[in-house]
Amino acid sequence: SDSRVYGGGDVIAQRDAMVAAAEKNGQGALVHPVKGEIQVAVLDLAVSEQWDEGGVIRLFFTLVEAGQRLFPDSTTSTGDAVEISAISADAAALSDFQAVAQPIFDAGGAAIQNVVSTLGSWGSQITTIVGQATRLGSLASQLTAGPLATFGRFFAGGNAGFLSATPMASVYSAATTVDDLISAGAGERALIGTDISALTAAAEGIGLSTTAADIPVAAQTLFADVLAAHADPGGAIGALESLIGFAPGSTASLTPIGAAACDLMRRSAATALARAAAVYQPSSYDDAAGVRTTITGLYDAEILIAGDEGEDATYGALRALRAAVIQDLTVRGASLARIQTFAFGAPLPALHLATRLYRDPSRADELVIQAIPVHPLFMPPAFQALAS
Repeated sequence: SDSRVYGGGDVIAQRDAMVAAAEKNGQGALVHPVKGEIQVAVLDLAVSEQWDEGGVIRLFFTLVEAGQRLFPDSTTSTGDAVEISAISADAAALSDFQAVAQPIFDAGGAAIQNVVSTLGSWGSQITTIVGQATRLGSLASQLTAGPLATFGRFFAGGNAGFLSATPMASVYSAATTVDDLISAGAGERALIGTDISALTAAAEGIGLSTTAADIPVAAQTLFADVLAAHADPGGAIGALESLIGFAPGSTASLTPIGAAACDLMRRSAATALARAAAVYQPSSYDDAAGVRTTITGLYDAEILIAGDEGEDATYGALRALRAAVIQDLTVRGASLARIQTFAFGAPLPALHLATRLYRDPSRADELVIQAIPVHPLFMPPAFQALAS
């Protein structure tokens, strides 16, 4: 009581204050002589006072270290959500095409020839695009090991991640040779040729061996193989973007069945595009945002067409697919570094700049790819690169 060292006044008042603090709900701060300040909860408190120790009260605490309660948590796989939405979009495209095309086919006339001609134009365009994707230069630039792994910044793949579970992805390993790449590319081109023939046969056999529903199945198989033919997800996105914008001739010259076939092909490309975006690895926050903007713009245009044509199933499915792609790219891009402009007083070597900016000289090649200097020893005085 009334200690000159600790203060606190009357011992009874000190006891009452300590008891009141111990009886409060929740946790509190304990200043421990060894462990320092820790958060604890009071389980038990005993007070002892002896008649022969006037002015002295002893307190006995039973404490347990406190912490936040942790409960099991679950998160949604945005990639799986994209795949589920893509499956629904494919089913809606099949249903709407069948509803439009079957009555036209039943009426006879030149409908079959019109759709065969339209699909033939699409087949030619797809053959050209897959030929570019499977040429030796494009395939070799994706190698990750061996003497062919480094082609320089002007001849490198657009993305480091290969499309998983595809024939082209399985080719790339430390033992891959040029002969392996030639064989794989030839196999993909042959597969695309088979798919195009199957698509044309499905149209030619209407009323004999096939129905209107067989055409969407063949189209979706074709675009799945187009996606698989690209080892680079970035290249797949570019190729599918160009196919979504493809139109055989002017829109005004298309017959109703030809327009329906074009709608089907664009929508099949749109679902394949969503699958490519789901495995694309953005290099920065800005890259993810740019890809997201491009893809959503394409979907907005197709959603508007489906709405104008009264195809409610496709309209709703594409809106859901668009939302899934946006969420996936937003979530995966949120933790990536942004692009920043750096400026220096003079041209400096890439190795020096990588060490100075990132404390990591191994990132010099990354800076070279982003800044595209005349020579890595003389980087531009100002360029854009990852902020961290």
